[in-house]
Amino acid sequence: MRSVTFKSCLALSATAGLALGSPSATARTPLSAENGLPSCEAANVSLHDLAINARGEGVRSFYEGAALVMAIDQVEPAAASAGLVILLFDPQSEMGDRNCFAITNFNGLDLDGATSSYSPATGVTLRIPATDYDGETGTSKPGRPLVLEINAATGKVIARR
Repeated sequence: MRSVTFKSCLALSATAGLALGSPSATARTPLSAENGLPSCEAANVSLHDLAINARGEGVRSFYEGAALVMAIDQVEPAAASAGLVILLFDPQSEMGDRNCFAITNFNGLDLDGATSSYSPATGVTLRIPATDYDGETGTSKPGRPLVLEINAATGKVIARR
């Protein structure tokens, strides 16, 4: 795995076409395992949402930097503000363009605690620990992990829970 710095993540994010406008707390895109994930633009995710700290926590790199997964926090709704941004080179692009995918509406995701595996058929699979909001107690509790399949050969990202 190649080392990725906070500055390089921001530079890569900017080149991937993340919207630089203000995020809207009302526009959220649900998890869709059948159609892959929405673009960052469609999910209304911006650079302001990145939750990467100075120690580099909140970002993972795969395929020698061709795929980046970065934590986001959209602040509202408070019980479901966590998510991820996935930057992936577009295998159809001759110019080296990147696609930006987003997944939102999680109470909590532990990207740094994720485990990964690789299969030539499906690509990199990440199992990311997640928490769910318990409305009865007003607290977070362990939930089913988020599973991401990132395939650099096809340029597809699939999420399931």
